[in-house]
Amino acid sequence: MVTFFERFSASTLPGPVFSLQLVYPEAWTFDAAAVDLAVRTYHPEFAEAILEWQSAEGMPELRVAVSSDGPPMVALGLLSWGGHIIRIVAFDSPMPYGPIASCVVPALMPTDVKQDAAAHRSHLLLYHGGPETDPHERMTGLTLAGAALSTLGATAILNEEARTAIPAFDLWPEADEDIVDTICGLPFLYLFAGFVRTSVGAPERPWIRTFGCGRFGLPDLAMQAKGLGEASAVFTWFNAILNYVRTTDSGFHPGQRVALSDELQFELRAPQPAEADFLDTDGTMIVLERAT
Repeated sequence: MVTFFERFSASTLPGPVFSLQLVYPEAWTFDAAAVDLAVRTYHPEFAEAILEWQSAEGMPELRVAVSSDGPPMVALGLLSWGGHIIRIVAFDSPMPYGPIASCVVPALMPTDVKQDAAAHRSHLLLYHGGPETDPHERMTGLTLAGAALSTLGATAILNEEARTAIPAFDLWPEADEDIVDTICGLPFLYLFAGFVRTSVGAPERPWIRTFGCGRFGLPDLAMQAKGLGEASAVFTWFNAILNYVRTTDSGFHPGQRVALSDELQFELRAPQPAEADFLDTDGTMIVLERAT
């Protein structure tokens, strides 16, 4: 008979790892029934989902099986439905400060939410597995699972790979709202990938770049803004370009020109050597410059 931990370990896929992190203000109180209820009442898609848990209490080999150099975990979970299997690792301790610094500090969240997220007491790590192979669908399923688990009182949802974070309550559905439609309609750079204003360059002309687009087969984008107030416009431009490339499977490389309108066009180029340190990426980086 296959054990829970064998099934937990087997729910992996080749290719990029898709993960989210949830932070909670209180110590983690393991209550499988409460977790199951929160998930099943979040959206009808979870009506037939299978949610399993294995407490690490009295099983020291499990407490270090997932994170041997980090805090000990208190429980493992598997949430399965459709083509998705979500591996859940629960910790009754704060995350290392690194993800907080890279995700929460620069996030476009209210100051009080940032402070509460930084002061969290416990956290969950979520990893996507299962037969679904389309990167966008995998991330959609992972986000749906993370949003459901966040209703247990999470402060924020982090995407460490993308260096971004959002308030958990942003994905708590309102009456008559289909949260799946909401998640599918989110801007790509809201949570699936990251949008960061760097501290490089003159303060009045900051560099803005994306993180984590390569996991979806897309290039990361960067440009030097004309001013601090242009960040929201750059966010819109980047999302429009990435959505077009993703949905049309178009080629995208240095030397091309991209036109968002007759008046707004960009020349594409590779990073220059002096830009390599702050425009590093595991995939392809494309720099946008306004075309004359």
